[in-house]
Amino acid sequence: MGHTTGFSSSSSPGSSPGPSPGPGPIPDPMYQVISLFDQYVKSTFSKASQAGLPGAAVVLIYKGKIVSMNALGVRDLESGLPVTPDTLFLLASVTKSFSATNVAQQVDKGLMRWNDTVNTYFNDPNEFDLYDPTAYNDLTIADCLKHTSGLPAAEGDPEAFTFNNSYSHMLYNQRFVLNTSALGTTHQYNNIMYALGGYSAAIANNKAWVDLIKEELLNPLGMNTATTNLSDFLNSPNHATHYISYYNDSGSIIRTPSYPPALDEIGPAGSMGASINQLVNWLNFQLAGTGMFNGQIIVSKENLDATRTGYVYIDDKNDTMYGYGWDIDKTHISHAGSIPSSKAFVNFYPSTGVGMAILTNEGSMGDAFRMSVYKKLIDLMNGDETSDFWPIFYDTYKPVYQQAPDNPTGPGDLANYPGVYLNDFYGNITIKLENNVLISYYCLNDQSFNLTHWNDTTFAARSNGDLLTFKNLTDGKYQQLVTYVAPDYTVIPTNVTNTFNRTE
Repeated sequence: MGHTTGFSSSSSPGSSPGPSPGPGPIPDPMYQVISLFDQYVKSTFSKASQAGLPGAAVVLIYKGKIVSMNALGVRDLESGLPVTPDTLFLLASVTKSFSATNVAQQVDKGLMRWNDTVNTYFNDPNEFDLYDPTAYNDLTIADCLKHTSGLPAAEGDPEAFTFNNSYSHMLYNQRFVLNTSALGTTHQYNNIMYALGGYSAAIANNKAWVDLIKEELLNPLGMNTATTNLSDFLNSPNHATHYISYYNDSGSIIRTPSYPPALDEIGPAGSMGASINQLVNWLNFQLAGTGMFNGQIIVSKENLDATRTGYVYIDDKNDTMYGYGWDIDKTHISHAGSIPSSKAFVNFYPSTGVGMAILTNEGSMGDAFRMSVYKKLIDLMNGDETSDFWPIFYDTYKPVYQQAPDNPTGPGDLANYPGVYLNDFYGNITIKLENNVLISYYCLNDQSFNLTHWNDTTFAARSNGDLLTFKNLTDGKYQQLVTYVAPDYTVIPTNVTNTFNRTE
């Protein structure tokens, strides 16, 4: 099901009969790549759909033209409405490359410099401070955009995606987090710190980030229906419902709509939504490499290039570097967007004029589909026409049923568990007992999570992968709980850990 276009291996855009008999033009080998890629996308989506991926959209462009576009499956399981080329999907961290380009625009205007210190913009210590005073004094916009702040990778994600804390709360908490590498030296992917770059651009313009990036970047690129916040995304008449998949207690797969609660709070790091049609504009803009779009200067070539320059190796393999919001490989530039309920991907080859975007509306099979299609394109461009990555990535990303321990120790009286448990860093976890089932609520996140007894005083929240262990039974009430999804990143104050203490 879906809208598709593509060129076969025997045709090319704009071809016409020759004026006289004789040898034809030498065929562009890319058209064999295009044909096989288009076939692979369709066949692989068929497998992914059977495995639980509701919908996807994939586009391939070559030298400024759309050569393969597939809008596949449904954007909503309940209505059965199909995905179209104009269906909006959440971009998650693909947003980062847009945010970095928006900062580049401010550098062009003289409102910012890449090496500006963050405390130039966030200059109230009651709002922003770091545990390491040297890091606080020297942290630059560039450090934020290339993930070299020195703060732990993924620190803060539980606050945004589970506890639904405000950005101001998350930012304040950075003063309690110990650097795990020296400032400017090591790539450690951190959404809270990345968002500082985009929000600094907003402060420099005295505008809200959601308005600034639309006015200066998205609208000039013709991405008028792209969204910068979850509310606008959900209010769009043609948006994809996003799903998480997990096993329930009886071993059945559950697919339920889900959106990260505080996605808007880390906006410049991940809150955008866009359609595959509009990502064509973004790809063509990037592939042109001039900073211009439709004859209009969007950003200078110098500062566009700055975003696409590798500054730090992503890992110790030393084969991929990170720029400002981009992964930089030897032949291609890309970035993934990953939240539990969707996977997005943008990838382009500056030297060959090839660009690709992938959007999906489910997490596990979305990842398997995205990675299979991405790796297939690489192989096709390297001359390998026979590989099939689906079995590998299906096995890697499929939901796994976690069996509770055999012969578990009983939990005792469930009335001992309900209450409010406080952690100074993350906030509250509230435990309620309803119809003989324990239910957890994480701070400002109004979604409820049913708890399944695991063993002794440990319970599982299957829909978010958490394990909660209750401790210190006193006067018929447990006084503490320890949660798996809230790692202990902190150094001060001493009571700020992944342990939550009963307050009522």
